[in-house]
Amino acid sequence: MKSPRKAFTIVELLVVAGLMALMFGLIVANGRPRPSSIRAAQDFASALLAVAYLHVRDSHYGTTDVPMTAFTTLAVLLILRAHARGTAAAFAWAGLAGGLAGATKYTAVFVVVPAVASAVLG
Repeated sequence: MKSPRKAFTIVELLVVAGLMALMFGLIVANGRPRPSSIRAAQDFASALLAVAYLHVRDSHYGTTDVPMTAFTTLAVLLILRAHARGTAAAFAWAGLAGGLAGATKYTAVFVVVPAVASAVLG
């Protein structure tokens, strides 16, 4: 009979691996409307994230840092889109992503500050 802890660990690692794959997609999506020089920097950032010691180590142990980083990256993407569109719905989605990041780990709650600044300052 398999241990329930082992099953939990496998599910935990699969979730973290899925979030890491999502992050790479979000990094690519963040640079789509930008010039090729930004896309080159973005590819370099993806490569650095793939081999960053702490990120890979935390992914292995299933800590909350990897999901927080994924939700923060999603929030940044949605904040940039909300700033470009300027609609309340776009800012609501950005706030939701920022809230998910903050709920995952409290240090990510500060990602909401640029969304509020963009909404207030236009």
